[in-house]
Amino acid sequence: MGQYAGNDFDNNIRKTAFKLSLQDGDIIWTKQNNGEKITHQEEPYSSWRDRFKNGFMQLLPVESQL
Repeated sequence: MGQYAGNDFDNNIRKTAFKLSLQDGDIIWTKQNNGEKITHQEEPYSSWRDRFKNGFMQLLPVESQL
């Protein structure tokens, strides 16, 4: 059963996961969908509110508090 679950994971991850890369210092999200390359300039499946919160959190000195 474990081997089959691993195969299912491998097959599904290729359909759902994004490849992250840098382009001119910006993160680019890329995935394949039925052989078509889909590229996002902003984090996929996130709202403007999510992106605002993430941007705001980057301004806080959290890393120095670790």
